[in-house]
Amino acid sequence: MVVRATAHAPDGRLIGVSFLAEELDRSRGGGAGSAQAPPFEVRWKAYPGRYRLTARAADDNGAEVESAPVVFTVLGADLAVTQEAGDSRRWGARLDFTLVGTNHGPERVVGARVKDDVPMEITGVTWTCRASRGRRCPAAGSGDLDALVDLRPGGSATFVVAGTIAPGTDGRFANIATISHPSPELDPGDGNDTATQTIEIMASVQDGNTARP
Repeated sequence: MVVRATAHAPDGRLIGVSFLAEELDRSRGGGAGSAQAPPFEVRWKAYPGRYRLTARAADDNGAEVESAPVVFTVLGADLAVTQEAGDSRRWGARLDFTLVGTNHGPERVVGARVKDDVPMEITGVTWTCRASRGRRCPAAGSGDLDALVDLRPGGSATFVVAGTIAPGTDGRFANIATISHPSPELDPGDGNDTATQTIEIMASVQDGNTARP
């Protein structure tokens, strides 16, 4: 989005305008950019949420003046996914991946897509889902996870994806989970739409299965 300010310096030469943004719902703030010459405007990547924006102008005499704050809402929903893996590293043992999809708001999302293409090193995959109150997700399924969930602001859905570590597995592999908005332009994304867990299985430490050169 483009942010613009009108400013003048009656007692000097205006040397720049800086913009400060505070995200109200998550108490985050920082610079939105600055401009040194008219038109005093910047392009700012604003994620969905409520903001308080101020502009601060400075002249070559060292004087500064700050505008009255403007409060506004950027529509959309900031979706995020996290992932944790269980401790099993033995052939034939069950390995769980716990995925949590969350809507940080400000808007409700119907039909957010959660995916997990489980690596071939994990077999017999099944999954379950539990949603927080007022949210919805399918209760269970089998095979790779590809499910639609409805999430209110602040709501989450927890998936447990489980399978068996295939005998003979040796080395590292990654399990990658994603969440996506049905209208991607309404979730600008800040790197929180994907979660990866890297698993290492060592053949040399398997019970009764000593690796040979």
